[in-house]
Amino acid sequence: MKISVFSLFRNSESTLSDSLHRFSSLLDINNAEFEFFFYENDSTDNTREILTTWCKDTKSKLFYEDLGSPSFGSVTNLDRLILLSYYRNKLKRLSGQLDSDYCLLVDSDIVYNNANIQMLIDEISNGWSMVTPNVRQYEIPDLMLGETQDSFYDVFATRDNYFNQCLFFTDCPFILEKDRKLWKENKPIEVGSAFGGVALVDSKAYNSSWWSTTQHSEHINFCRDMRRFGPICIIPSCKTRSVVDQSVINLDSFKNTAERQKQILFQTNKIYNTSISEEIHINNA
Repeated sequence: MKISVFSLFRNSESTLSDSLHRFSSLLDINNAEFEFFFYENDSTDNTREILTTWCKDTKSKLFYEDLGSPSFGSVTNLDRLILLSYYRNKLKRLSGQLDSDYCLLVDSDIVYNNANIQMLIDEISNGWSMVTPNVRQYEIPDLMLGETQDSFYDVFATRDNYFNQCLFFTDCPFILEKDRKLWKENKPIEVGSAFGGVALVDSKAYNSSWWSTTQHSEHINFCRDMRRFGPICIIPSCKTRSVVDQSVINLDSFKNTAERQKQILFQTNKIYNTSISEEIHINNA
């Protein structure tokens, strides 16, 4: 089994040692051969130099360029989303047509281990075109229901199987009861879109899929392409972790959002549960 690994970097020096250690650890996974494709642009620290040294010792390719592009941080600015689509698509084009079995897409600021990756490998063989983890933000608890001391992170890229927006600042991001039940049972949940900072995708599907945005996460349109080749899922029991800048966290604001979502959740499921349990009357007159 051959797996192609893709990751983007910019001014990543502070976390790069940990990222590269995780990449090196992948080589210990049994019955898997890995190749690495990295893209770096506009770093003002030592990111490029560190990546260059690491790539000399591994089966990997580093593409880099100086674009003079702005740095936005972790925001939903449209210019940022367009640039992210450009970076991901450019790395894809530069890497060429793949002959691997799977692609591992990794954000450099996500913490994962080999057990997480093995879970993704085991699950994708069940016919999914893409499998993603349950990425957690340890810094923010479940503010909606108080069920956990952490919460689901990547809501911006996640849509349920009907492409409904998911819930922020809570353990389970899904609205519909059928998905919430699967979540509690730790069973894979089919979704319209997800990423989670780490995703394993079928290489044939990856070769024919692209990132783009219309003011939403670039992963949503990528997942629409991927779904032409098979369904996508989140694995609730496969827990990875995001690194959140606590200086930008406003818990009071988050609590207000969580309370509004709670009311929507209860009302939506009341209607949904009634709809699937009551007899439907049809007037053929």
